[in-house]
Amino acid sequence: MYIVNTNGQEIRAKAAVGCYHDMKGIFIESRSGRKDIENARNPDYYEGLNIIITRLIASNCTKLDIWVASTEMQNCDLKECKVVQEGRDAYYINSSLNPEEVRKDICKKQAAIKQNKNSKGGNPTKKLFIRVEGDDNVCRSLILGMNHVFEISNDDVNNYEDIDLNEDKRISILVAIKARRGQNSFRKELMKAYGGKCAITGCAVEGVLEAAHIAPYKGEHTNIVSNGLLLRTDIHTLFDLGLIKVDTNYKIIVSSELSDSEYWQYNNIKLNIIPILQSDCPSVKALTSRLTA
Repeated sequence: MYIVNTNGQEIRAKAAVGCYHDMKGIFIESRSGRKDIENARNPDYYEGLNIIITRLIASNCTKLDIWVASTEMQNCDLKECKVVQEGRDAYYINSSLNPEEVRKDICKKQAAIKQNKNSKGGNPTKKLFIRVEGDDNVCRSLILGMNHVFEISNDDVNNYEDIDLNEDKRISILVAIKARRGQNSFRKELMKAYGGKCAITGCAVEGVLEAAHIAPYKGEHTNIVSNGLLLRTDIHTLFDLGLIKVDTNYKIIVSSELSDSEYWQYNNIKLNIIPILQSDCPSVKALTSRLTA
């Protein structure tokens, strides 16, 4: 399948979900041929790898386990074909880790992994395998984007008037996903109003930012900035579940059910990001309806 960028567009880079030495994860296909020629294979390899690394870092995993999985390395020891951070056994994730720098380091090191250690040069786009903790849906979400792969329940479907449950289930899911994430224009407007940052956490990783409706989605007329919040994917889910709320003074209310989690740090503080334009600020009426729901 093709990797999908943050704009919902497929790029010219392929990835697949599979197993490697009994490990679940993602294979990222290598590039071949010059990028500017018509029949080049996976010319957007670097962009694709960067997208998946960004999504992994944003998913709260603690480390990246990556191997060169090219044909020539199939019979090599796993330790010999693993791509690791300098002096470590993997790439360990922290808040200062830059996805682009990680991608560059991976490409530099994968070029050096080869059967003949004395040969000159090396392909920095060899086929990679990235281990993923989770099922096939989690893997696909890293390739396609968080909102392309998760199925929805009948209760979720009932919230959307424009879905026919008798239609192909895949179509129903796509329509519901479109409603959840918001049309491109709605998300773009929220990205602009909130400076490309999550209103609650301040996270600026574009690939995991979603357009959340305050009052439920009931058609395009509800896709207005004052009825939305730009939220990181996990925060959006908790917001929809009512475990995180925002009051009319823009103070964050975190449910006591989350008191032992990392989300408790946001309780009783104001939104991290508030739009500059008054007309873009969260609607008091919409917030009130959410609080009393």
